[in-house]
Amino acid sequence: YYVDADGTPNILRLFVDPIHRGYGIGRGLVGQLVARAQREKRERIGLLVVRENEDLLGFYRELGFHVCDQTEEFFIMFKELG
Repeated sequence: YYVDADGTPNILRLFVDPIHRGYGIGRGLVGQLVARAQREKRERIGLLVVRENEDLLGFYRELGFHVCDQTEEFFIMFKELG
């Protein structure tokens, strides 16, 4: 979690070991970071997803993130906290 120059918090390098996936750990961690951003009165929270990682893209969509832009390597996603 870091806040960029325009004041938007971003999730950076969040990993759950494959043997521990499916237990809600990632969902819980993202939920905690979203809650932190809300407590800090942030308007949105962002992250990057490697373009080849379709499963992760779907995971973040389920949590309310939307693709706002893309590069050759990444989807740029945000969740509005309003």
